[in-house]
Amino acid sequence: MKSPIRKARTRVGCAVQIIGFILWLGCGCATCVLIFGIIADAAGTWVAVIGFIFFPFLFGLAPLIHWLITGTFPLLYFILWLVGWGAMLIVYLGSRIKGEEGEEW
Repeated sequence: MKSPIRKARTRVGCAVQIIGFILWLGCGCATCVLIFGIIADAAGTWVAVIGFIFFPFLFGLAPLIHWLITGTFPLLYFILWLVGWGAMLIVYLGSRIKGEEGEEW
């Protein structure tokens, strides 16, 4: 039988993981929209649509393309990237709070 502390710890860990995952997913979707917006502005809508095939390549080059075309650093992209890394850290911390399934107190 699990102790009440262990049950609470497991629930809190799951809640932290869910919050981190939602944050990570939101940043990923926002970054995807931002990247395809950058490519559509730079090369046209059809190139952005074809860009789905080359997504990993575009993911790395889109900030550089934006920087070269506009002359300004893509700060929003950088912020979303950092928040995404922070969200992954939150998911990891949630898994550490939750503990292992076979772990006993």
